[in-house]
Amino acid sequence: MHTSADSSPVDRGRLWAAKSLSFFALLAAGCTGVISDPGARPNTPVVPNRDGAVVGDAAIPADGSTPSTPCPEPPSLHAYLRRLSRIEYVNSTRVLFGGAPTTLTGVLPTDSEVNGFDNNAESTVFGRTRAEQYRDAARAVADWVIDPARRDAIVRCNPATDAMCVRSYVTRVGRLAFRRPLEAGEIDALVAVAAVANDDPNPYVRIRVATQAMLRSPSFLFRMEPGMAVADHGPMAVKLSSYEMASRLSFLFLRSTPTSALLDAAQSGALDTADGVAAQAEMMMASPEVRASMREFFVGWLRLNKLASVRPNAMRFPQFNETMRSAMREETLRLADDLAWRDGGDLRDLLTARYTFINDTLAPLYGAPTTGRADEWRRFDFPAGSQRTGVLTQPGVLAMNTADHGVLTIIRRGVWALDVFMCDVVRLPPGMIPALPPPMPGQSDRDLLAYHRREPACAACHDRMDPMGLAFSGYDDVGAVTMTDSRGLPVNTAGSIDQLMIGMYSGPAELAPQLRAHPAVSRCMAKQMFRYAFGRSEGDGDNCAVSAMERALRESNFSFRSMVRALVRSDAFRYRAPSPESTGGM
Repeated sequence: MHTSADSSPVDRGRLWAAKSLSFFALLAAGCTGVISDPGARPNTPVVPNRDGAVVGDAAIPADGSTPSTPCPEPPSLHAYLRRLSRIEYVNSTRVLFGGAPTTLTGVLPTDSEVNGFDNNAESTVFGRTRAEQYRDAARAVADWVIDPARRDAIVRCNPATDAMCVRSYVTRVGRLAFRRPLEAGEIDALVAVAAVANDDPNPYVRIRVATQAMLRSPSFLFRMEPGMAVADHGPMAVKLSSYEMASRLSFLFLRSTPTSALLDAAQSGALDTADGVAAQAEMMMASPEVRASMREFFVGWLRLNKLASVRPNAMRFPQFNETMRSAMREETLRLADDLAWRDGGDLRDLLTARYTFINDTLAPLYGAPTTGRADEWRRFDFPAGSQRTGVLTQPGVLAMNTADHGVLTIIRRGVWALDVFMCDVVRLPPGMIPALPPPMPGQSDRDLLAYHRREPACAACHDRMDPMGLAFSGYDDVGAVTMTDSRGLPVNTAGSIDQLMIGMYSGPAELAPQLRAHPAVSRCMAKQMFRYAFGRSEGDGDNCAVSAMERALRESNFSFRSMVRALVRSDAFRYRAPSPESTGGM
């Protein structure tokens, strides 16, 4: 099929393809070690996920405040080899080619969530099925790229008439795909892979083969961070390169591979220092694209994906439909946008804002007038005496934490508030959970919940989550005000939470200011950003990074942007731990 003159590069291409397939086979079986292939630079560390490591804040005072003792030395710079999530894959494809096939999201399944976030390395595992899905995705994208309707704009040359077309294509697109300039050997290998299709009558098949090879490379599918040893941190840290910093910034702010402009900034040395990284972050945070993308942080933090499964009783709540579901999500995100990006915005107002944003779909739930302009969003200030407060009483948040059983609704709402704003995860007790006794005539939901708190095995958790949830029991399954519980009896929203040092309150409007002032809330806000940025749960060695973000919050009157500035300047963001010496090659 090929002449002796080109048999050598073709053989190299076949060998490269075979090694790539071997890589995926090993991943499917589960492996750790050092990966080396033409699509991944030698000695790239593969850091295995933690196996039962204890996660907590051993150095954090009991009240959740910032520790006064010095941070442990050296700080944890632990990092995972992170696979692109589905959203990151699709977004990256759009950067590479200016778009993506509409079927791509159907080819790649959704990623499971950890702490609400779908970019967690603990959940982005890679097995044989996933490898096959990425193979299919690469084929779909490659076919889309060489479609006659768009190939001229994407390829920018004609492989039938330009002998250097494939080389120029893989050099340009490979820089975006691998998030760094390709080495000469990598370009040669990709050209050799494409040469397998030299005899195909359609010259663009070579482009298709090269595209598939790049999209199936570990250097595209995984966020490789070889880094470089530096004297200022000794043997305990590896500094990320400028290109790796561009990648971290891009995936943090845009959930995508870096653009050509961001890679140019890296090439210029602009990302070599903490000041340079912070300056780039500042420019990015002013971008409408970044602000839109960062909504994903709030989606994960506030667990808004739960809204997708809300199915209130159609007989009792006929007004609920897909339009309302979408409006509920948008309301929460509009308030988050306002507090995150408006000058003077205070993240604590997620708890205590006395206003929200509504349209005609949501107006009836608030008892507000409609305007007749269905798509118009407007600020709505709560009237005096209203128990509405921040996201705590937004219809979407209340609806997504609703269950068929009224008592379970109270528990779910309490668990959500504890988890999201205090990072107080309520874990199921060992053994069987005792069932509630059948309700007696005249017993309210509140009376039934008191049963849990009389049982020693249940009280430890229910003494926290039940009073928290009862504060929101004055709202029905779609978040409208109600005066009765699921038993038809008057609601009582009063309570206190001694375990959390929260005093007496009557309803959410009195609870929210206590949460706002609680030291665990500021700590939790910093933790949530840490989890999103690093794709993992925080550990004891991460106290320094989390504390730096918390201090930035407190010192800036809880400015979201100040917290992010502290994040990108931190050693945790700009360095990683060296790979263990025991890590061997494959």
